[in-house]
Amino acid sequence: AAFVACRASICLAAIKLAEALGVSDSASLILVAKTMLNVLDMPAPAKGKGGPSEEELLMQTARHVSTSLRHLLLLADTESCLLEVIEQGLVPWVSAQFGESLRSPQADSRMSVVLEILCSACVSAGEGFGSIEAKVKQPLLHLVGNHPSPLVQLNATYCMRVVAHSSPG
Repeated sequence: AAFVACRASICLAAIKLAEALGVSDSASLILVAKTMLNVLDMPAPAKGKGGPSEEELLMQTARHVSTSLRHLLLLADTESCLLEVIEQGLVPWVSAQFGESLRSPQADSRMSVVLEILCSACVSAGEGFGSIEAKVKQPLLHLVGNHPSPLVQLNATYCMRVVAHSSPG
């Protein structure tokens, strides 16, 4: 429980600091989001008797990171800022997974969180989303057919549906 609580506290502190500093530009939001995603790459504690597995701890941590990232998206001051976060932050993170040679629970968890946040951002983006829709779909299509994790493929498929319904056209 301390493992998850510590990482949840890191995410909460990052959000509170971003709010206090008035962070609302895309570059800063992307930097804070990247920092929060790094929480998923931290090593797990040694497993004790009867404690939760590393996978369970990672899933709980991913839920906290995802919730914090959704809150972070609310700090975007304009629709164009949110579109920049999608185009310059989330989409490149999805695309970067193509080159990952080692599959790990942390990488799969990180990708699932990024896909979940991408869905939220696409829904929140408004009318301007149509201008970047094609850039969002391309890496998602690649994930659906090529990622080794069935969970990531399922999340990418869901994200494709959200993208299709978010487009104003």
